[in-house]
Amino acid sequence: MTNKIYLTWDKAGALLHEVMRSMNGWKPDYVVGLVRGGCFPAGMYSHYTGVPMYTLKVQLADGAGENEKDDTECNTWMAEDAFEGKNILIMDDINDSGKTLNWIKNDWRQAAFPADHRWQSDSIFGNNVRVACLIENGPSEFECDYAGEQINKVDDPCWIVFPWEEWWAIRNLNTQKHFIVYKAKEYTWGHLVYFLDYLAVTLNVKDLVKVGTNQNGFLEIKCHTLQTQTD
Repeated sequence: MTNKIYLTWDKAGALLHEVMRSMNGWKPDYVVGLVRGGCFPAGMYSHYTGVPMYTLKVQLADGAGENEKDDTECNTWMAEDAFEGKNILIMDDINDSGKTLNWIKNDWRQAAFPADHRWQSDSIFGNNVRVACLIENGPSEFECDYAGEQINKVDDPCWIVFPWEEWWAIRNLNTQKHFIVYKAKEYTWGHLVYFLDYLAVTLNVKDLVKVGTNQNGFLEIKCHTLQTQTD
């Protein structure tokens, strides 16, 4: 079973700060947030720096039911900006397989003078066009210029859940008096710490009553009540 690792808003912010630190003073003319997950870190970066933000929708079929078919947006003016030398930062939450980022790279090359030596010599991406993600999967076929943290899903299969994802699933548990909120066959203390932090800080969990394993070897975290924070 694939482990789920829940990141808090604080953790996401720390990863973004690491990305910004590693940029070492380089500043884009604008940042592009990839729909959907990339819009959150791109928006945070834009608010923090004042750099304008735009979005680009590139959702490729993943074979897992979420994206049953490709849903891609060809954006010619961004490709032309890249060709003309504008500094562009493309941002996503996670670089998993690298297929999305390679699709963008190839699409932009085809959209603006594809025979030009700058595309042919691959001197646009990695130069005036750079790519950042909060988390990068090491075996990805595309290597980002900046990453907040690197994982390896071959060595440690996991599913990263960002704080803007799955909020409804845990909030819906509000009505239950006693429930299991997390189960994983394989886990590390890092997974446990992340999830407990998520529950305590983000959702204000009350009355934690059990952290342990059940008869099937699954990790269980149980609590009597769960209250979401209010303004």
